[in-house]
Amino acid sequence: MEQEYKVDVAGAEVIIAELLLDDFQAVVGLWAGVQGVRVLEANSLVKFSSYLARNPGLSSVARMDAEVIGAVLVGHDGLFGYLHHMAVDPLFRGKGVARKLVERSLGCLWETGIQSCRLIVSEANPIGQPFWRSMGWKVRDDAKAMFIERGNEVIQ
Repeated sequence: MEQEYKVDVAGAEVIIAELLLDDFQAVVGLWAGVQGVRVLEANSLVKFSSYLARNPGLSSVARMDAEVIGAVLVGHDGLFGYLHHMAVDPLFRGKGVARKLVERSLGCLWETGIQSCRLIVSEANPIGQPFWRSMGWKVRDDAKAMFIERGNEVIQ
C-alpha cells in the first residue's frame, strides 16, 4: 500500500503520502480552518491513533515543504469504504491536490478488496458537492444519513 504521488503546484512539489500519527496536530489545525469540516471531541489523538491503526495505510496527507496542506481519513468496515474529513488548505485548492489525495486513498482501499466507498458531504459545503460529482461520485436519492450518539438510544 506504499503509494506516494507528487503534484506540481506553481513550481513547488507537493507530496501525497500515508497520513501518520505524527501529522495529528497539523491535520486538526487544517480541519479547524476549512469550511464544511467539523472538528469534534471524537477527533482526539487517541481516536485518531486508533482509526489509523484499524485502517493502516489508507488515509492520506499532502505536504509541501513538510507543511500539511491537505488530508483525508479513509477506512472500511470490511464491506464498504468510507472517506472522512477531506480538506485542502484554501490556498492550494484547484491545483490537483484533493484529486491526488482521493486517488491515493482509493487505490489503497481497492487493494484491500473493498469495491464501494461512501462519504457524507455537508449541505453547508458548496465547494465539496461539485468536487465530488466531478470525480464521479453519485448522490443517493433513496437514502438519508442518520446517526445516534451514545446515551441517546431508546432501547425497550
